[in-house]
Amino acid sequence: MALVNCEECEKEISSRAASCPHCGCPITGIALNDQETPESKEGCFLQTLNIGCMVFSGLVVFAIFAYVVGLS
Repeated sequence: MALVNCEECEKEISSRAASCPHCGCPITGIALNDQETPESKEGCFLQTLNIGCMVFSGLVVFAIFAYVVGLS
């Protein structure tokens, strides 16, 4: 979180504020891009976990298939 100047009244406000608490001017640009969401923090980890689960599942299916074909 950083302090930025309001475009309307030039007072310092939080970059996470949706609007200026002094004049009510909506904050655009930096404030909207600076906000961190839980998805952005966990997104990479969850994607990696999902890919790992898919690879593991694929290997299990391949191993079962190879075992069944080997019995024939």
